[in-house]
Amino acid sequence: MELWDVYTKTREKTGRTHVRGSVDRMIEGDYHIVIDVWTFLPDGRLLLSQRDPLKPSGLLWEGTGGSILTGETSLMGAVREVEEEIGLQLNPDDLVLAGEIIRNDYLLDVYVTRFPQMIFIEELSFQEGEVVDAKLVTKEEFFEMGRAGLLTKNMLPRYELFQELMDSYFQPIPTK
Repeated sequence: MELWDVYTKTREKTGRTHVRGSVDRMIEGDYHIVIDVWTFLPDGRLLLSQRDPLKPSGLLWEGTGGSILTGETSLMGAVREVEEEIGLQLNPDDLVLAGEIIRNDYLLDVYVTRFPQMIFIEELSFQEGEVVDAKLVTKEEFFEMGRAGLLTKNMLPRYELFQELMDSYFQPIPTK
């Protein structure tokens, strides 16, 4: 059972919680916090994960994300979700909050991070029911996937919203 804190639109806790998927829907004006993490490598490639085929938008590619749990901060939830879904341990100090997007019943925090070393997809572990694969893509490959309809519907709009920051992370770190 996944339990969420309920917030107002201005991120004040209401003191109530909500059970994910419960028949009791959230009240209009109630929100929960969702995170989206864009993980880049030192060479400027973006780590994408492929959704489980049984989930909505199954087999499409996206960053790592999900709802934060009761008692978590947005940052704590971001670190937990990445570790749960793909087995990658992020340093919370390395995550940069790109911004917030307000949706019908959730507040989405978009984070960007650069993992400090190169990784191999074979070293990742995928959460059953959530992720079935991962890949590393260049900026050009990211846009090719978007044109081919292989990304979840929110990936390109989120990139465009935070384009300047995303573009800076798509650049490799200069080596000495």
